[in-house]
Amino acid sequence: MKANRSLSKKTHAQAIFPTPDHDHGRCASDAIAHAEAICAARKERLTPIRHRVLDALLASHAPLGAYELIDRLAVRGARPAPITIYRALDFLREQGLVHRIESRNAFIACVHNHDSQDPVVFLICEKCGAVGE
Repeated sequence: MKANRSLSKKTHAQAIFPTPDHDHGRCASDAIAHAEAICAARKERLTPIRHRVLDALLASHAPLGAYELIDRLAVRGARPAPITIYRALDFLREQGLVHRIESRNAFIACVHNHDSQDPVVFLICEKCGAVGE
C-alpha cells in the first residue's frame, strides 16, 4: 500500500511541474485561447499589449519581473514603459490569467482553469527556479 501512495504522490508532483516531454507550444496556445474566451465572456479586451505580456509570461514556466518583461518585449519592438506593463499585469491578474509571486516580486502565467478567487499555492524549485501551481 505504501508503494501506491508514493506512486500517486509522484504522479501528482509531475502534474504540478512540466514534464521534460511537455508540449510547451500547445500549453501556451491553450492558455491564450482560454484567456481570449475569458475576456470575451466578461466583455473585457485582451489588447495587443496585454496579449504580448501574456505571451512573454507563457514563453516559459519561470516567473518574470516587470523589468524582465520589458526587456523581452523590447526585443520584438519598441520598449514599453513600466506603467504600461504594470497596467497590463494588473488587468491579467484581475482576470485570473496571471499570478504574482510576492516573495520573488515576479509574475507567472496561470495555465490552470480555476476561479480567480481560488487560493493558490506555489512550489518553487530551489535548483532551477521552475514554478508549479
